[in-house]
Amino acid sequence: MSILSRIFNRSVISSTGRIAHQRRPRRLFEALEPRVMLSAAPVITSAIATEIGSTNNYSITINGNNLGNSSAYNGNGAGDLIVVDSGVFTGGQTGDGVTLNVTSWTTNATTGASTITIDGLSGTYGTNGWVISPADSLVIDVINPQTNVSAVTNLTVPGTPEITSVSVEPIVGTNNWNLTISGHGLGTQAAYIGDNADITITDSGVGQAGNTGDAVTANVTTWNNNQVVIDGLAGAYGQSGGWTLNGGDSLAFSISNPQDSLAAPVFDTVVTPVISSVSAQPLAGSSNNWTITINGSGFGTRAGYSNNDSPYLAIQDNTAHFNAGYSGDSVTTNVTSWSNTQIVVSGLAGTYGTQGAVINAQDSLIVDVANVQTGAAASAFATVAGPNITSVSVQPLAGNSSNWMITINGSGFGTRSGYSNNDSPYLAIQDNTTHFNAGYTDDPVTVNVSSWADTQIVISGLSGTYGTGGDTINPGDSLVVAVANVQNNLVTEPFDTMAGTEISSVSVVPMGGSVNNWTITINGTGFGTRLGYSNNDSSYLAIQDNTTHFNAGYTNDPVTVNVTSWTNTQIVINGLAGAYGTNGWVIAPGNALAVDVANVPTGVAAAVYSVTVA
Repeated sequence: MSILSRIFNRSVISSTGRIAHQRRPRRLFEALEPRVMLSAAPVITSAIATEIGSTNNYSITINGNNLGNSSAYNGNGAGDLIVVDSGVFTGGQTGDGVTLNVTSWTTNATTGASTITIDGLSGTYGTNGWVISPADSLVIDVINPQTNVSAVTNLTVPGTPEITSVSVEPIVGTNNWNLTISGHGLGTQAAYIGDNADITITDSGVGQAGNTGDAVTANVTTWNNNQVVIDGLAGAYGQSGGWTLNGGDSLAFSISNPQDSLAAPVFDTVVTPVISSVSAQPLAGSSNNWTITINGSGFGTRAGYSNNDSPYLAIQDNTAHFNAGYSGDSVTTNVTSWSNTQIVVSGLAGTYGTQGAVINAQDSLIVDVANVQTGAAASAFATVAGPNITSVSVQPLAGNSSNWMITINGSGFGTRSGYSNNDSPYLAIQDNTTHFNAGYTDDPVTVNVSSWADTQIVISGLSGTYGTGGDTINPGDSLVVAVANVQNNLVTEPFDTMAGTEISSVSVVPMGGSVNNWTITINGTGFGTRLGYSNNDSSYLAIQDNTTHFNAGYTNDPVTVNVTSWTNTQIVINGLAGAYGTNGWVIAPGNALAVDVANVPTGVAAAVYSVTVA
């Protein structure tokens, strides 16, 4: 059969004169089809990166069509395969220090389907920070070695998510917690308050939070590839149908990357103990020995003991300069009870009372506890012997613009029944601005004490001659409060406070994942309560940057704030928004800020608080 006959589908006549063969056009194009595919433009249809064990190296599989063929190699080859990790390194072409271990590069001659496998990167990979990390953006360029035509694709590295550490820290003034989950490959998503399918927090034997449908939800303020920050649990947390996290609880954290649904191995941790209060009161029948009651959570449990020490309890008197209760201390303790939430020390023993080793009223004490079962230690708690006022809140009484609810917090106040329109030898309030005294024996201005417990006294308004002769507390008045223990007459140091809202401290720290935005934590009293909000302003909060000259957070300010929590004692701002970052409106280290807060229900404003950004 001639070549022309085959190509033009001509008939071939046999020696007998009959048609011997006829080739149809369809068969012709079928025969030529592989050549058409091989000469078509190369296409990458997918690229998959898989971490090789825990080596920070990756196997990359590239699938596509018409990518050509090449022998396996370990190096830069002919430069037909290039991997670029944006801003990190370029590998695979002549002169690149980072090289590729290409174990296969094939294209099917019939279908044109192609697969290239890179079994790890080498050369200078791993030096100078030249490492692929989870969530890195790779650009992969394949040049068909036979046609010299290029195909390019982008690949976001999934990796295997991993939780490397979890920090569980109490939120001051609440029974809630800051949870910081650190690791890699955690993916990214916007902050939220609620639940989703990508996170689960399990408190062993108590409950579960954060996952879709959980009654206890999470206030997620940051979720980036390396860190998830939960600024407190929400929803039914601490309420009926919910649960409460306590020191010593055993927690398990599960996270899935929101982008690829890959799950990190479960991370288990134990919440460190927390000391919430310490009361040091004279021991019955003794003038210089003391009952020390330590309250909190996560202490573990053990039997009481007499005249002994242990590796789980330490008491330090910074005034008389001696240590007690810890292993090897000559001053020992008589522990009458030790539960997970309370330790009672009924007097000190051993060499106590000798060589000046005596606790006196108003001595400065430091107390520390470690969980008996896990050894996890609480943060040291500072207190004083005898009654101690830790805070005083002075807020307008409901329905009355000129009378006040005064809440005195501390320890060692003793206990007594409440009383109305009266005074006592155990309580004194002095207004140094309008110059009158209240609550103490024979003061004409009396108080209405609605409750008096060992750790809190609540005064629901002043009475007697209050409101006459100028005897009125006004917002901003300077007050001094003192309490005596009802049972033993030991007196607190006077405590200075201000009527209305008061800012006690402001913390400004860089926000996770941002180089020029900030978490601003405002602590104090009398802020009222409201829900958090994002990219907004209000008439109750104002931040002024006196260095770069802009205002934020107040009504109609173009720079707004993201308030993730607002309680009576703390406001947390996780970043500024709106026009922040434009017109030079950026907070920088060294900037001088002025912060002001007004009580949400009453509008009573605090004194402006000044802070310099560290």
